[in-house]
Amino acid sequence: MTKRKEKSPGDFVPLRTTRYYIMASLFFAPNHGYAIIVDIRELTGINLRIPTVYHTLSRLKRDGLIKVVEIRRAEKVPKATIYQLTQLGKLVYIEDELAHQAVSARNTYNFWLRAREQVQKSLK
Repeated sequence: MTKRKEKSPGDFVPLRTTRYYIMASLFFAPNHGYAIIVDIRELTGINLRIPTVYHTLSRLKRDGLIKVVEIRRAEKVPKATIYQLTQLGKLVYIEDELAHQAVSARNTYNFWLRAREQVQKSLK
């Protein structure tokens, strides 16, 4: 029997856009699928399709990045499955954010280096 390799955050970074937004929505608090869609729409203006979100939620769960913490049932209301990031999921999200920040900082730094060079050349 082969032993499964434990996954690390680097196995998932960079995150695809839908995964990124869903994980951002779940970073500070658990929530159900439709509330995640509303949260993303309010924060970004992006309207994710319901099937896309639920498909992505199932893959995030399969990958061990989120887990189901509760299933709410009420009369005349569809069940609501509440999802939460796992510790691995939080680490993956943080790694992805750090990667974006590093790229942004590097691009900003390079921009200002070029700007300084151009100004210095114009002074000569």
